[in-house]
Amino acid sequence: SEQSASDQCFIRGCVNPASGFGGRIPQPLCVRHLAQDSEKVRELRISMKARLEPMLAERDKIRIRQQTLAVELQAVEDLFDEALDSWVKWRSAVTTLLTERHDNALQNLGEFSMLQEYENAITAAESDENTRKVFELTSEMELKCTDLEEKLEANEKVNCDTRVVGDVSGGLRDLRLLNEVKMKEISRLCESTETPSQTEKKELCQLHSEILELEGAPQWIAVCSNTNGYVGNSEGNLVKASTVVSKPISLTSQCLFVVFHVNSGMDHILATSIDGTLRLAVNCAIDWSVEAVGLQCDSDRQSLYIAQSSVVTVADLSGSITHAVNAQSLGLSECKFVGMTGNSDKLFLLEQKNSSIFCLAKDGEQLQSVIDVSKYYPTNSGVLYEGLSAFGHFILMTDWASDQLHKICTVSHQLVVSYPTDLSEPADFEFPADVAVHSSGLIFVSRSLSDSVYVLLNDGTILQTLQFASEDDENESEGDDSSNSSKDHEEGSGSTDSGYKFNPYGLAVVEGDPPMLAVCQEKRKAVSIFTICCV
Repeated sequence: SEQSASDQCFIRGCVNPASGFGGRIPQPLCVRHLAQDSEKVRELRISMKARLEPMLAERDKIRIRQQTLAVELQAVEDLFDEALDSWVKWRSAVTTLLTERHDNALQNLGEFSMLQEYENAITAAESDENTRKVFELTSEMELKCTDLEEKLEANEKVNCDTRVVGDVSGGLRDLRLLNEVKMKEISRLCESTETPSQTEKKELCQLHSEILELEGAPQWIAVCSNTNGYVGNSEGNLVKASTVVSKPISLTSQCLFVVFHVNSGMDHILATSIDGTLRLAVNCAIDWSVEAVGLQCDSDRQSLYIAQSSVVTVADLSGSITHAVNAQSLGLSECKFVGMTGNSDKLFLLEQKNSSIFCLAKDGEQLQSVIDVSKYYPTNSGVLYEGLSAFGHFILMTDWASDQLHKICTVSHQLVVSYPTDLSEPADFEFPADVAVHSSGLIFVSRSLSDSVYVLLNDGTILQTLQFASEDDENESEGDDSSNSSKDHEEGSGSTDSGYKFNPYGLAVVEGDPPMLAVCQEKRKAVSIFTICCV
């Protein structure tokens, strides 16, 4: 009898009986077509397996990456927790030690406070002509003197020219700075797909730009971050905005002020934008035939401080003189200033004849204190100028004659450290011309005759040397107006140019994001701008 359609193979033209349902063709198929269908499914499975193999391999790699990152993330979190715990423990340990020293000093001070009480009581008794009271007070104090004399003897063993403790804050500044540098390197490791060997190590300071073809040899430089109320006029002068009727030239928010070497014959200060595109003259009625020994700008007060050997002239940003500081202001018969720096409220003047740093309040110019530096900076009559930089409660001061840099505490007036230290490598601080400090504590020292600038930590470790000269720099201008500028750093020096090419001199730190370092180059009549990449 004839088979029903459902019992036959589904394939058209095939009359063989169905043996089962196909996988690819879900219909009844004969043995032959069922085998063909199964083979097609097998081939499809093999093809798909081949296509999936690289994806499965990538999935396994991603799983390993995820597992690696999970482990790394946990390790990093644990290490950060440990680091924070370590910081907290060390903070407690260090502050406890300092607190003990401080409280001991405070206790000693309290014991000696009776001296003031005695003086006040004696003064009152004497003014009342009360002889009996004077006798009683003196007799009572005589009994106490024995204890005080013992304290005095003990304190004399501690009190000396060196500090009671080392430069703890300087060490922490170095640690914070190095930590910042290292954390930036670690942060880049999280983003970089390159191997460590492929990743170029970033220098702390990198050349950003240069202000070229200046009209003279730049010697001192200062930064102003508040130019509000001042503009340029059509004559190219920096003036108060209220004096310009039409077409004022807007100033950039940050400007550099440059004083040229006296041999340049300039009769004004240069105000320039950091990129050098805007250049204006600041006319100031000082004696321009006298060597400048320093320049400082107070942005909050919008004041310029121009130091010369016998006077410090204070002017506004347009050069209009407001007042001056001289020997008479300091109560001296004569003076010779060789360096200047300042902070937000004080002006510090290095005076050579007395080997002292005079500290004046900027408001009122009252003399607040005098720091005697004669024990480590004797009178050097042949030195014309030194570089100074104030930060925190410290002053950094170059010592041209001794090839050193001194760090001085403005509170105790004590020498903290002199550079180079045992950690300085190379240990050559020859020809230190100027010094500048970034708010992080990073120190910059220009070495004028060595064509370089040191970048160093507070402990003296030299992190980088900014070089300016190269063997290819053979074409130097003839008759440069500052050809003897660095040799003239010492009076009576008749030496000629001994091969230094760029003569880096005045330094200034430009705060910002990123911060920058401005370096005067007398020989090139240029200012180089370096980006400070580590902070």
